[in-house]
Amino acid sequence: MAEYVLIAFVVLFSLLLVVLRANSAIAFMALCLGSLLVSGVGDSAGLLASSLTSGASLASSISKLVVLLLPLVLVVFLTRGQIKKSQLFINLLPAVASALLGVVLAESLMPGSWSEGFRATEFWTYISDYYEFILGVGAFVSILLISITNRRPSDKHHKLGIH
Repeated sequence: MAEYVLIAFVVLFSLLLVVLRANSAIAFMALCLGSLLVSGVGDSAGLLASSLTSGASLASSISKLVVLLLPLVLVVFLTRGQIKKSQLFINLLPAVASALLGVVLAESLMPGSWSEGFRATEFWTYISDYYEFILGVGAFVSILLISITNRRPSDKHHKLGIH
């Protein structure tokens, strides 16, 4: 059952990014930022959440997941509709890389029983074995997509300094 949940998440999240025409390259970078935020302020956020909830065991994990996913949610909201319909296909690869990276990063922050269920699946074995590959390809295609989508039309007058 857990394997189907993982696969469904990857497929649905990838399709969500494509359907919303959100910039999946920036979403990938936002997940990387979320990971850095978790390593920097995750323990403090977890401690704060635990103290506010009288030491609830899930509060720390949930707060770290929020710190991880908040940049991603903001980016998806802010960049929706940014990708042209002609660029949807190239947006798919960073979307899949974002979904796979999200699964790996979120799994490490989940409570033990949830994490163990996911780690017991064959799909998780593939994801964890190819984590470095997913990260490298995701970063490469994200940079490529950003360079393609942010090109300005050339204007000869501006190149020559004539206004």
